Amino acid sequence: MRDKINIFYIILGIGIGIILTSLIFTLKPKIKYVDYSDDEIIKKAKELGMVSVKEKIELNETIPNSFAFFIISSSL
Repeated sequence: MRDKINIFYIILGIGIGIILTSLIFTLKPKIKYVDYSDDEIIKKAKELGMVSVKEKIELNETIPNSFAFFIISSSL
């Protein structure tokens, strides 16, 4: 009987904690919205390794097909 009461209070405490936490974050969220321009997004993506379609096409034209396939497939 005593174990059932303890489990009830544990579940009740977790539920109250979830409700209070959701209320706190609903009333005062800490989300910072930043507007990025297209140039900033492209610059950051290139820093992370993005390659544009035009660069891929130029790469395929300058390198023989079998070697280009090896480079492209190994980069994935």
